[in-house]
Amino acid sequence: VLAFGADYPTQGTSTFRSSFLSPVSGANLIVFRANGSRAFIGSGSDFFPVDTATDLPQPTLTLPALVNDLRLRPDGQFFYAASNDAGELLELDSFSLTVNRTLLLVTEPPQNFHTKGVDFTEDGGIAWAAMDTDIPGVNPAVKGFKFQENRVVPAATLPAGARPNKVAVAYARGAFQPEFIRPVVKAASPQDGDEDMPV
Repeated sequence: VLAFGADYPTQGTSTFRSSFLSPVSGANLIVFRANGSRAFIGSGSDFFPVDTATDLPQPTLTLPALVNDLRLRPDGQFFYAASNDAGELLELDSFSLTVNRTLLLVTEPPQNFHTKGVDFTEDGGIAWAAMDTDIPGVNPAVKGFKFQENRVVPAATLPAGARPNKVAVAYARGAFQPEFIRPVVKAASPQDGDEDMPV
């Protein structure tokens, strides 16, 4: 892991600070606390915190699910992990990464779904999650969780054969309620034949 200074926006270059060996093999996700004091780096279910004041890795933490995506809610209060093991999001403490609660997104058996990506409305009021499923004849979908009302909002079904891998959900701007805005799902790692899909 290479650590650089945060001076790129003002200086146009970034100063090398330090490096260390990752205690997690194949680490491909990194998120920061809102105040930048701590980063979490990892893959699968294993993540290790890094104190950004010293650039020193801390002991590895193991989450109760394989994680495909990890994002900080805009208000900075919690991280949300997209569980590959079920149709759910894990709400995680932004300092310790311990599970605060599990947000179930489906009424069908959750173990038949795999949550691939998570993103938020600009105000953080709704988390959108992209999922695929092992159930024959059921298409991948994007579902939302409305925090203020503690409920799942209407789903958007993706075309058959769509690959809802790690996704970014782009929100239309306007006077509509967020749950009625049709998001566009973008493939984070596009492959031949992929296209942006209004859902």
